[in-house]
Amino acid sequence: MEWMLIWFEAHPGTASWAQAIGSILALVVAIGLSYWQLRNAKRTLHRQRNQDTKQLVDAFSAIADYAAKQFSDVIYQVKQPSFLRFLCVGLDAEELRRVVTTIDAFPVFQLPNYKAIETALEIKVLIHGIVRDWCELQELVTHSGAEATQVHLTGRVTLLEEASATLSLQIQEFKTAATLVGDA
Repeated sequence: MEWMLIWFEAHPGTASWAQAIGSILALVVAIGLSYWQLRNAKRTLHRQRNQDTKQLVDAFSAIADYAAKQFSDVIYQVKQPSFLRFLCVGLDAEELRRVVTTIDAFPVFQLPNYKAIETALEIKVLIHGIVRDWCELQELVTHSGAEATQVHLTGRVTLLEEASATLSLQIQEFKTAATLVGDA
């Protein structure tokens, strides 16, 4: 240790060099630390965005699945022998309107990609059409006789079945489009 002090005293410019090297090391550490912090912040933001997107996709999927289940139940009930009574009292039109209100309020344009947004909008249109047809069918049953109802019912039930099947396919397509984004 003593030899080191003697060497430093013998070389007067050594202190300046030590200070210069220390300053450069301090700059490297400061730049490296800020780069590391920025990288971690970006990684955290990316994870948060992925989580938010997944929650958004899951929420839309849950709403669409609920709507599809309601429509499947309606179609099943309409095919039963006591369907006229069911049409009058079995499913509250307000429940279907709540589904429409919920799906309309959903921030579709925050979905992760074009295909997911496009499919979600198609699902919204299908749900609107099914609810409209259902309400018209209920109105028809309420204000018509059984004979008139039976004549009109067959075609409308077929339309409801087709729309419900299309809705199920669209929901699957939406989930596929959203899953592709989640894996990337």
